[in-house]
Parts: sequence; structure tokens; C-alpha cells
Amino acid sequence: MMEEIEFLLHLKHLAGYKFAMEEIRQRLGEECRILEVGCGVGYGTNFISSNFKVVVGLDISKDALREAKKYNHIHWVLGDGCSLPFKDASFNAVISLQVIEHIKKRDVFTFLNEIKRVLKKGGIFILTTPNRDLRLYPFQKPWNPFHEHEYSANELKRILKRIFPASYIKGIGAVEELRKIEKTRVKQTVIDAYIKQPLGRILRKLSILPSFTSCGSARLLWKEFEEAKSKFGKYSLEDFFLEDVRKDSLDLFGIAFKE
Repeated sequence: MMEEIEFLLHLKHLAGYKFAMEEIRQRLGEECRILEVGCGVGYGTNFISSNFKVVVGLDISKDALREAKKYNHIHWVLGDGCSLPFKDASFNAVISLQVIEHIKKRDVFTFLNEIKRVLKKGGIFILTTPNRDLRLYPFQKPWNPFHEHEYSANELKRILKRIFPASYIKGIGAVEELRKIEKTRVKQTVIDAYIKQPLGRILRKLSILPSFTSCGSARLLWKEFEEAKSKFGKYSLEDFFLEDVRKDSLDLFGIAFKE
């Protein structure tokens, strides 16, 4: 059975989809084409799919898309976010939630330009990503081994405005109880940040320590999430909200417009 912290992580992730869906519906309505870049196993894509005319999910992982295809009313595409297999101006909105932190910094502008290319004029791009100011010390590299780079609100704002001059950043907040739980989860000691983690990276590069591998099936985790709702029913999507960015915002929520 899923533990409370895993349940809350999934709930926070789903809250990002809820806010993206609400922003797009409010600004563009429901008669639009939506692309999700980095859809994974498709749980979030499915969550928003009934609200829009066409929803397309793209991911670079064959294994993830194999599981996503159980949602057979959605069009799934194997592809790379830095080279999208779509014509110019194909979509009214593009979302990419918890993805940009996995992209090498040298490729981020290629990624953003590709999203801009496939957006129609007046289209919206929405992303979420972890809040560096909550999770990391100055100059600390991400402790999540699958993250290439984590962003502060100011850095994310700067890179977005390079490609989308009309853009802004909000924070994803939560009721105080959940905010405290997340702070505790991501809290690092100075020794962890500046000694243990850098040493671990060096030892893994030298193959002295084993490399990290992703564990478990994302599909099974989402199945467990559904089953855990009854156990952790006191928490819901209503416990999360958009806010002006704070240092302890749980995640960053970027909104950009193609003018």
C-alpha cells in the first residue's frame, strides 16, 4: 500500500494538471487541441482529456507509452521534446509538467523553441517544475539523480522570457500542514548537500557505487494512488492552490503566451 508521503507527491503532481486545465479552459475554452510533452504513463493526460476537443500525449519512453495506451481515447506519440514531430502551429496549448528539470541546460532553449513552434498564435504554454529555493542550498546540484537542473523562480522567469516575452511565474502552494510535510521531505543537511552527495556522484562515475535506477512501475503507483484515496481521504486537490511565488512554494508554475 502507498505511504502517505507518496500519496501526497502524486496529489501535488495532479494539482499541477488541475491548474493547467483551469488556465487553458478559462483563456481558450474547450474547443482546442492540447499537447502534453513528457506525458509519462498518461495518468495526468487522461485527467484533463475529457475537458478538451483533442489531447495528444508525447513521451520519449516506449515503456511509458506502452502503459499509457490503456487510455485508448488519447493519441499517443513517441518522440523527443527537443525535436517535436508536429507541423508548425499545430496546437492551441502545450503543457509540460515536471519535465524541464530533466533536460540538460544546453538543450533547454531548443526545447522551448520547439514548443513555441508547434503553438498557434495566441496559444499557451504551461509548465511546472520543482522550486529550487525550497529544495537546494546555494550552488548545490539536485539531490534527485534524475534531475539535470532545478530552477529558482527568477531563473525560470529569465529563460522563459527569452523565448516567450509574455510569460510569468506563479507558485504552487498548499495548506500549512502539507507545506510542512513537503519541507521536511526535501530538507537537506549541509553535510549532505556539500559533502555526501558530491562524493556519491564521483563514486558512481567511477563505478565504485552502483548507478541509480528508477524503481517500480509508474502505472502501479498510480493504481495504488487511487486505492490510497480512502486511506488518506483527509487530503484532496482542494488543499493546493496557486500563489505569488514564495521561497517555500512547493513547485513553480510557468505560464507563457505565443504572441
